[in-house]
Amino acid sequence: MSRLRAVVLTLSVLATVGGEATAQNTFTALGVPPSASRICPFTHPIKSNRPTGFGEACIYHVPTGILYGRTKPDWCYASEEQALRDGCRRASR
Repeated sequence: MSRLRAVVLTLSVLATVGGEATAQNTFTALGVPPSASRICPFTHPIKSNRPTGFGEACIYHVPTGILYGRTKPDWCYASEEQALRDGCRRASR
C-alpha cells in the first residue's frame, strides 16, 4: 500500500478589525492536489472543490456520483472519511 501523505495548506481569510488584518479562518488540508490537467491520482479518487466564499463548505464527489465525471477537482482525497475530516460535505448528487 502506498504511504499516504498529508499536505498542510493554510488558508487565512483576512478581515480588517480596527485597522488591523486578522486571520478569520484557517484549515489544514489532507490529501493531495490534482495533476496539472486536474485529474485525481488513482490512490485518491475523491474529488473536491474548495469554497469560493467565506463560510462555505468544501464539496466532495465520489466516483458513483452523477456529477463526478464533470467535476474538475481543486483537491483529491483517498477516502470520504478524509474529506469529511477536512471539513468537506458530500455533494447532493
